[in-house]
Amino acid sequence: MNEKNINGSSPSQTLKMMHVMKNADQTPLVLGSVGVGKSETIYQFAESLAEEEGLSVSWDNSTPNSKEFGLVDFRLSHFETVDFGGLPYILDGVQKRAMLGNLPTSGKGLLFLDEFAQAGQDLQAIASQLIKERRLGEYVFPEGWSVVLAGNRHSDRSSANKIVAHGMGRVGVIEFESNTQDWLKWASENGVDERLTAFIQYQPQLLNNFDPKIVEPSATPRTVTNLSKVLAQNPDKDIMQNLIYGFVGREFTAEFMAFITLMQDVPNLQKVLDGKKVDTPEGVGLQYATAVALTSALKESSDKDVAIHFGNALEFIKTFQTDEFAIFFIRTMVGMNPELKETSTYSDFIVDHQDLLI
Repeated sequence: MNEKNINGSSPSQTLKMMHVMKNADQTPLVLGSVGVGKSETIYQFAESLAEEEGLSVSWDNSTPNSKEFGLVDFRLSHFETVDFGGLPYILDGVQKRAMLGNLPTSGKGLLFLDEFAQAGQDLQAIASQLIKERRLGEYVFPEGWSVVLAGNRHSDRSSANKIVAHGMGRVGVIEFESNTQDWLKWASENGVDERLTAFIQYQPQLLNNFDPKIVEPSATPRTVTNLSKVLAQNPDKDIMQNLIYGFVGREFTAEFMAFITLMQDVPNLQKVLDGKKVDTPEGVGLQYATAVALTSALKESSDKDVAIHFGNALEFIKTFQTDEFAIFFIRTMVGMNPELKETSTYSDFIVDHQDLLI
């Protein structure tokens, strides 16, 4: 086998692989760097399993009812062996285990054992026993439940331990890598600041510049998403740069601040929304800034005007250098307002761009 052909799996590929493994009664172990979206992808996996069953996800619920799909998130590295494997006791000369009631006992759901690699080998061994035997002493893992594991790699310097050999032999390993297009799609559907999504579209290599050798903030899908929540508070300009640095580090901060500055030079947005003649902005950076500014401006459009403004804005963006600007705009807008999918503007664009993933 040519090792050069083995690449990490994107979030969307990881979802597909986890479904295949579950259908084959196998347990996935998702390994990847810090903050790249492993947990979020596994939450999406739980949501898709729940949807298949016609159920709704119920967080931290080990006894879901007939309408619920339980999701128990167990951070193994935070616990001792007795927390997970039960407290030993003697009854009539026989050792038994008193379970603490934190593992699933009924219904259907997903047990997510996170930080598996960060856990001590004694905890890893207990988890491996649960995977293989579906029981721990007197405790029996319910038939309607599945297990998925996740953890960081030792090379990421995230306090990861060596995974026990018998544990590795009982799972299917998925090497997880962040993927810009997957993240942009997720971000547009989950309210991430439009300036950040536009910037990542413009500078995709900066979405994940984590370096375990550098002890300072760095950009990852997780920290960029956290930064979006901070920007939503509309911080004062005099603290903006330091705030951004605190989440994503120096390189991202410098480039993002320059991108924000470009937004000051965007054309008259109201004229664009009204369909009036406006000169196309010059330069890739300013075109991206204009596209993101239009998504923000459309938030203020009234219900009766939004479809018209949406169409006018898209027609203007089509005059930009490449289709990437229009694709970004469409993705962002339907992520913020799914009802726009019912407009002729959206339908016509999909027909004209059938070869592109929207």
